[in-house]
Amino acid sequence: MLNESFQFVKEKYLTLNSFFNNLIIAAIIFVVGLVVGRLAGSFIKRILKELEINKIIKKSTNVNVHIEENLGDAVSYIIYFFAAIMALTQLGLTTTVLTMIAAAVLIIIVLAFILGIKDFIPNLIAGFIIYRNQSFKVGDEIEVSDVKGKVVSIKLIETELKSGSDNIFIPNSTIIKSKLKIIKNKK
Repeated sequence: MLNESFQFVKEKYLTLNSFFNNLIIAAIIFVVGLVVGRLAGSFIKRILKELEINKIIKKSTNVNVHIEENLGDAVSYIIYFFAAIMALTQLGLTTTVLTMIAAAVLIIIVLAFILGIKDFIPNLIAGFIIYRNQSFKVGDEIEVSDVKGKVVSIKLIETELKSGSDNIFIPNSTIIKSKLKIIKNKK
Protein backbone atom coordinates (compact mmCIF):
# COMPACT_ATOMS: atom_id res chain seq x y z
CA MET A 1 0.00 0.00 0.00
CA LEU A 2 2.81 2.41 0.87
CA ASN A 3 4.56 1.48 -2.36
CA GLU A 4 1.42 2.29 -4.36
CA SER A 5 1.06 5.68 -2.61
CA PHE A 6 4.70 6.42 -3.29
CA GLN A 7 4.22 5.46 -6.96
CA PHE A 8 1.14 7.73 -7.21
CA VAL A 9 3.01 10.72 -5.71
CA LYS A 10 5.99 10.04 -7.99
CA GLU A 11 3.74 10.03 -11.10
CA LYS A 12 2.04 13.27 -10.05
CA TYR A 13 5.42 14.88 -9.36
CA LEU A 14 6.73 13.85 -12.80
CA THR A 15 3.57 15.08 -14.50
CA LEU A 16 3.71 18.40 -12.66
CA ASN A 17 7.45 18.74 -13.33
CA SER A 18 6.87 18.07 -17.04
CA PHE A 19 4.04 20.63 -17.14
CA PHE A 20 6.20 23.33 -15.49
CA ASN A 21 9.09 22.57 -17.85
CA ASN A 22 6.73 22.94 -20.81
CA LEU A 23 5.29 26.13 -19.31
CA ILE A 24 8.76 27.66 -18.94
CA ILE A 25 9.71 26.66 -22.49
CA ALA A 26 6.41 28.08 -23.81
CA ALA A 27 7.03 31.36 -21.96
CA ILE A 28 10.54 31.58 -23.43
CA ILE A 29 9.20 30.91 -26.92
CA PHE A 30 6.56 33.60 -26.50
CA VAL A 31 8.99 36.20 -25.13
CA VAL A 32 11.52 35.47 -27.90
CA GLY A 33 8.66 35.78 -30.42
CA LEU A 34 7.72 39.18 -29.00
CA VAL A 35 11.31 40.40 -29.20
CA VAL A 36 11.86 39.04 -32.72
CA GLY A 37 8.51 40.47 -33.86
CA ARG A 38 9.33 43.91 -32.53
CA LEU A 39 12.83 43.87 -34.08
CA ALA A 40 11.56 42.58 -37.43
CA GLY A 41 8.79 45.19 -37.54
CA SER A 42 11.25 47.98 -36.75
CA PHE A 43 13.68 46.66 -39.35
CA ILE A 44 10.98 46.58 -42.06
CA LYS A 45 9.85 50.10 -41.14
CA ARG A 46 13.44 51.37 -41.29
CA ILE A 47 14.11 49.75 -44.69
CA LEU A 48 10.87 51.07 -46.19
CA LYS A 49 11.56 54.52 -44.74
CA GLU A 50 15.03 54.46 -46.35
CA LEU A 51 13.38 53.56 -49.66
CA GLU A 52 10.90 56.42 -49.10
CA ILE A 53 7.92 54.25 -50.08
CA ASN A 54 5.37 56.67 -48.56
CA LYS A 55 6.81 59.60 -50.54
CA ILE A 56 6.88 57.60 -53.78
CA ILE A 57 3.25 56.54 -53.40
CA LYS A 58 2.21 60.08 -52.39
CA LYS A 59 4.03 61.53 -55.39
CA SER A 60 2.60 59.10 -57.93
CA THR A 61 -0.96 58.80 -56.58
CA ASN A 62 -1.38 61.96 -54.50
CA VAL A 63 -2.74 59.70 -51.76
CA ASN A 64 -1.24 59.97 -48.30
CA VAL A 65 -0.67 56.41 -47.10
CA HIS A 66 1.40 54.97 -44.29
CA ILE A 67 2.68 51.80 -45.94
CA GLU A 68 5.98 51.93 -44.04
CA GLU A 69 4.35 51.85 -40.61
CA ASN A 70 1.48 49.54 -41.53
CA LEU A 71 3.69 46.92 -43.19
CA GLY A 72 6.13 46.98 -40.27
CA ASP A 73 3.29 46.55 -37.80
CA ALA A 74 1.78 43.74 -39.87
CA VAL A 75 5.09 41.84 -39.85
CA SER A 76 5.32 42.28 -36.07
CA TYR A 77 1.78 41.01 -35.50
CA ILE A 78 2.29 38.00 -37.76
CA ILE A 79 5.42 37.02 -35.83
CA TYR A 80 3.58 37.56 -32.52
CA PHE A 81 0.78 35.33 -33.75
CA PHE A 82 3.10 32.52 -34.75
CA ALA A 83 5.03 32.82 -31.48
CA ALA A 84 1.75 32.40 -29.59
CA ILE A 85 0.89 29.34 -31.70
CA MET A 86 4.30 27.80 -31.03
CA ALA A 87 3.98 28.49 -27.28
CA LEU A 88 0.53 26.88 -27.20
CA THR A 89 1.89 23.90 -29.15
CA GLN A 90 4.61 23.49 -26.52
CA LEU A 91 1.87 23.36 -23.87
CA GLY A 92 -0.05 20.80 -25.89
CA LEU A 93 -3.01 23.12 -26.36
CA THR A 94 -2.83 23.41 -30.12
CA THR A 95 -5.64 21.54 -31.78
CA THR A 96 -7.31 21.43 -35.14
CA VAL A 97 -9.59 24.24 -33.98
CA LEU A 98 -6.63 26.52 -33.26
CA THR A 99 -5.18 25.73 -36.66
CA MET A 100 -8.55 26.52 -38.25
CA ILE A 101 -8.65 29.84 -36.40
CA ALA A 102 -5.17 30.67 -37.69
CA ALA A 103 -6.25 29.83 -41.24
CA ALA A 104 -9.39 31.95 -40.86
CA VAL A 105 -7.36 34.93 -39.63
CA LEU A 106 -4.96 34.62 -42.57
CA ILE A 107 -7.88 34.36 -45.01
CA ILE A 108 -9.45 37.49 -43.50
CA ILE A 109 -6.15 39.36 -43.84
CA VAL A 110 -5.82 38.32 -47.49
CA LEU A 111 -9.44 39.27 -48.24
CA ALA A 112 -9.01 42.65 -46.54
CA PHE A 113 -5.90 43.28 -48.64
CA ILE A 114 -7.70 42.29 -51.85
CA LEU A 115 -10.70 44.48 -51.01
CA GLY A 116 -8.34 47.33 -50.16
CA ILE A 117 -6.72 47.28 -53.61
CA LYS A 118 -9.75 46.32 -55.70
CA ASP A 119 -10.20 49.91 -56.93
CA PHE A 120 -6.50 50.71 -57.02
CA ILE A 121 -5.52 48.19 -59.72
CA PRO A 122 -8.19 49.15 -62.33
CA ASN A 123 -7.38 52.84 -61.79
CA LEU A 124 -3.67 52.13 -62.14
CA ILE A 125 -4.18 50.21 -65.40
CA ALA A 126 -6.47 52.96 -66.70
CA GLY A 127 -3.81 55.53 -65.76
CA PHE A 128 -1.25 53.66 -67.88
CA ILE A 129 -3.72 53.54 -70.78
CA ILE A 130 -4.37 57.29 -70.49
CA TYR A 131 -0.62 58.01 -70.45
CA ARG A 132 0.00 55.70 -73.40
CA ASN A 133 -2.86 56.97 -75.58
CA GLN A 134 -2.44 60.61 -74.57
CA SER A 135 -6.11 61.18 -75.42
CA PHE A 136 -6.01 64.43 -73.44
CA LYS A 137 -3.37 66.59 -71.77
CA VAL A 138 -3.06 68.98 -68.88
CA GLY A 139 -4.80 72.19 -69.93
CA ASP A 140 -7.43 70.50 -72.13
CA GLU A 141 -11.07 71.10 -71.34
CA ILE A 142 -12.96 67.79 -71.17
CA GLU A 143 -16.31 66.35 -70.18
CA VAL A 144 -16.54 62.96 -68.46
CA SER A 145 -19.62 61.51 -66.75
CA ASP A 146 -21.50 64.82 -66.89
CA VAL A 147 -18.52 66.60 -65.30
CA LYS A 148 -16.97 69.36 -67.34
CA GLY A 149 -13.69 71.01 -66.49
CA LYS A 150 -10.13 71.88 -67.33
CA VAL A 151 -7.52 69.14 -66.75
CA VAL A 152 -5.24 70.25 -63.92
CA SER A 153 -3.24 67.05 -63.49
CA ILE A 154 -3.16 63.48 -64.74
CA LYS A 155 -1.88 60.93 -62.24
CA LEU A 156 -1.70 57.14 -62.34
CA ILE A 157 -4.81 56.73 -60.19
CA GLU A 158 -6.93 59.80 -60.84
CA THR A 159 -7.28 62.89 -62.98
CA GLU A 160 -7.93 66.31 -61.47
CA LEU A 161 -10.32 68.71 -63.19
CA LYS A 162 -10.96 72.36 -62.37
CA SER A 163 -14.66 73.03 -62.74
CA GLY A 164 -15.58 76.57 -61.78
CA SER A 165 -14.07 77.10 -58.35
CA ASP A 166 -14.04 73.37 -57.49
CA ASN A 167 -11.31 70.82 -58.02
CA ILE A 168 -12.82 67.45 -58.95
CA PHE A 169 -10.90 64.19 -58.82
CA ILE A 170 -12.11 61.53 -61.26
CA PRO A 171 -10.80 57.97 -61.03
CA ASN A 172 -8.99 56.99 -64.22
CA SER A 173 -11.09 53.83 -64.59
CA THR A 174 -14.19 56.06 -64.78
CA ILE A 175 -12.59 58.09 -67.56
CA ILE A 176 -11.77 54.94 -69.53
CA LYS A 177 -15.26 53.44 -69.04
CA SER A 178 -17.17 56.67 -69.74
CA LYS A 179 -17.60 58.62 -72.92
CA LEU A 180 -14.86 61.22 -73.02
CA LYS A 181 -15.61 64.47 -74.81
CA ILE A 182 -12.74 66.86 -75.47
CA ILE A 183 -14.22 70.35 -75.59
CA LYS A 184 -11.04 72.35 -76.15
CA ASN A 185 -7.48 71.18 -76.73
CA LYS A 186 -4.58 73.06 -75.26
CA LYS A 187 -2.41 74.31 -78.06
